[in-house]
Amino acid sequence: MFSGGGGAYLKFTNADYTYAVFTGIGKGWKKEGVVVQKGGKQIAYLQCKGPLTSQLGPDFFDRVKIPKDPNESDFEIP
Repeated sequence: MFSGGGGAYLKFTNADYTYAVFTGIGKGWKKEGVVVQKGGKQIAYLQCKGPLTSQLGPDFFDRVKIPKDPNESDFEIP
């Protein structure tokens, strides 16, 4: 996902809203948060506060049997 880093997200939809919980790391930065979209437009970005302790990633997704997003290119970490 990133040169020198990586990222993961869990995305779900409820009615007109799409929520993406994400984590990402790159050279000199780390981010975790939630992005909320309505009708494909971002309406909120809530960045996590405090120490970053994400469990998201390929190992977690495999362990709990969450399939890969077929539209993976539709989400970018803000």
